[in-house]
Amino acid sequence: MALGRREESLGDDLLVITQNVDDLHERGGSKNVLHMHGELRSALCLACGDRVTWAGDLSHSPACPGCAAAMLRSDIVWFGEIPYRMDEALQALQEADLFVSIGTSSVVYPAAAFAHWAAEQGAHTLELELLGDLRQRGSESFRDVGATGTAADDGESAGAHATASPLARLPRTSPRATRMSSIDCALT
Repeated sequence: MALGRREESLGDDLLVITQNVDDLHERGGSKNVLHMHGELRSALCLACGDRVTWAGDLSHSPACPGCAAAMLRSDIVWFGEIPYRMDEALQALQEADLFVSIGTSSVVYPAAAFAHWAAEQGAHTLELELLGDLRQRGSESFRDVGATGTAADDGESAGAHATASPLARLPRTSPRATRMSSIDCALT
């Protein structure tokens, strides 16, 4: 819900890029969400390529509303497939002033490289992870880790939460990035 509230004040300047396939961001109030691994409430037609809202069972091979072919599957990116909307995600990373990653292990590519790519384009980066993940991965190697905290932080003031966190002892190369807003998000 903190991201939904933040989006209310930032509007289109906040893009949530998520690997999650559920609708928890939307239920929390976010409207500008890019689901790079698809959505559970969507079906993909392998015959015509249409994506349709779908909440029902697909095991009985229902017909596609667009072309009538019985070739619907879950609209989820499977292993080896290219994530959806990568052009939009990369454009947002290129334009971002601040990139924030929250609660991800940052081991699944291409999303694992988002903080690095955003930093290469000049964005400040901030990673908030589950306790222990940052130290194991050596996240401090990113050019501009401005603050750290835990994924449980509500996002209202990452800098304030970070100083209370045991992760705050990690090297901080810049105190500038103290505002956060999303799981893998780009602020322009």
